[in-house]
Amino acid sequence: MWDRMLVITAGAGGAEGISSWRVLTGPLGVFESHRFNLSEIGVGLTLVLAILDGPLAIPERIHCVEFLMTAFEINGRRVESMSAPDTPLLWVIRDDLRLTGTKFGCGIGQCGSCTVHLDGAPVRSCQIPLSLVEGKRVTTIEGLSDNGDHPLQLAWIEEQVPQCGYCQSGQLMSAAALLRDTPRPTDADIDNAMSGNLCRCGTYQRIRRAVHRAAGGGA
Repeated sequence: MWDRMLVITAGAGGAEGISSWRVLTGPLGVFESHRFNLSEIGVGLTLVLAILDGPLAIPERIHCVEFLMTAFEINGRRVESMSAPDTPLLWVIRDDLRLTGTKFGCGIGQCGSCTVHLDGAPVRSCQIPLSLVEGKRVTTIEGLSDNGDHPLQLAWIEEQVPQCGYCQSGQLMSAAALLRDTPRPTDADIDNAMSGNLCRCGTYQRIRRAVHRAAGGGA
C-alpha cells in the first residue's frame, strides 16, 4: 500500500463539466488506478493526480502538495485516512469511518463524551490530532464487544444507567479502561477514573453501581 501521494486540487470551477476522473494512487512511480464519479463524491473534493481516459488532462489551475496517508488500527481493522494531519480523531471516526457511537460533546476535552481507547488508554478523541494516531490501536464503543455483551454493557442494562444516553458511550469506554487496570475497584477508584466524564442527567450513582456489578461485586 502507498503512504505518500501527490495531491492535485482543481482551481475554482476547474472540475466543472468533468463527469469522472481516473485517479492514480500509490508511492512515487508505482500507481494504482481508480475511477471516481464526481456526481457520487462531489465536485471540489481533493483528488489525487487525476487523468481522464485519454491523454493526461490536468485542470489549468492546480495546486500540488505532498500528502501523508495516516494508517492505524481501529477495532481490530487496519484503516488509512487521507484527512489532514491536524484533523481531530473524533471527526475521522465519525465522518470518515462512519462509526457514530463516539459522540461530540464539548469539543474542548472536558466532557468525556468522545472517549475512545488509544493503545488501551482512554483519551478524548476531540483533542487527538490524526497525526498522533499513526501506527496505533484505536478502540471505539463499537469495538468494545461484538454483540453488545461486554460485562459493562450488560451491567449498564441491569442497572438501567442511561437516561438520555448521549454521554454513555464515553462513560463505558472510561469504565472499561478502569476495569482492565483495576478489576475490583473501590468507590474512590471509580469516582477518580470517571471524573472526566460528565453526565447532564446525573446518573453517577447508577454508573458506580453498574461498574461494581461488572466487576463481580454485585449491585
